[in-house]
Amino acid sequence: PRVMPPVFTVEPSDVEIEEGHHLILECHALSFPVATYQWFKINQETGRPDVVGSGNQYRVEEAVVEDAGEYYCIASICEGGHTIKSRVAKVETEHNLSTKSQKIRNRVCRVFGDPHIMTFDRNNFNFPGECTYILNMDCQLARWSVYGKFENCSGIGMQGSCLQSVTIVYDTS
Repeated sequence: PRVMPPVFTVEPSDVEIEEGHHLILECHALSFPVATYQWFKINQETGRPDVVGSGNQYRVEEAVVEDAGEYYCIASICEGGHTIKSRVAKVETEHNLSTKSQKIRNRVCRVFGDPHIMTFDRNNFNFPGECTYILNMDCQLARWSVYGKFENCSGIGMQGSCLQSVTIVYDTS
């Protein structure tokens, strides 16, 4: 069999976790022979990577604030010295998230025009066409959602689509 340099099939994803919960990052690569993996966390003070683990999973049983940061894995095979680096995954803990939400708390989202949407974090999106979009939702407990229905607004002398209705769904159970 010939040497096959590693190619990622799974790379670590950005994660938001609460303190005390499990943190699991994964990376998998196809290769021959089978790749070995090392995990790195970028040291916020030096900007340099620190080795934090090995294997295709990096696990923290009970995450703490200090586990927040940027992680990546390296897959390598000895034959031919083939090595690849994964994407950098951002890990945010509950403490970081509450700080982030405090920054967003006094922000406004908007729906205007043909339809233009500005999110709470001030990103802008354009969604022409007739459709129902989720405008806002509780991503933690899934207890409420806000939907916007966009329809053709040529009937009111405009081109494109306009916000026709807003539906708020709240789970009281």
